[in-house]
Amino acid sequence: MMYEKAIVVERFDSQHIWVETQIKTTCGKCQHNSECGTGVLAKLLTTRTNKVLVSCSHAVEAGQVVTLAVAENNLVFGSFVLYGIPTLSLLLSMLLFTLVFDAELLVLLFSLLATLASFQLVKYFQSQRPSNQITAVVVEEVDVQTFNCKY
Repeated sequence: MMYEKAIVVERFDSQHIWVETQIKTTCGKCQHNSECGTGVLAKLLTTRTNKVLVSCSHAVEAGQVVTLAVAENNLVFGSFVLYGIPTLSLLLSMLLFTLVFDAELLVLLFSLLATLASFQLVKYFQSQRPSNQITAVVVEEVDVQTFNCKY
């Protein structure tokens, strides 16, 4: 499980709440942050928040900080669906259309259309997945192990 802190926005129903999470980035720690394109983008995105619907049967109030538990398999699956399917669609369609068409412009056009169609497929696939499998769960306490390091 992966854990994330979030702020309760409002209760949706008896089993779900809306929470707000901060977008985090690890970029911005080095001395080249002001000149680096990734650092500039990280600065732009760090002030944004996500509003997410999560499962919660605990008694919580708006403004309260809660801990969310997200299963790793949901993150891996979501990353594959969001990035993998369109990327594979672009690559495979370019290979296929290169065999069919001689003109590069047609190959590019049809590959872009296939990639756009894959985005629609991703959107459909996400809407068909049961919401109880993809929502994070509010947990009361994270199991923490203390390690003593001896030199």
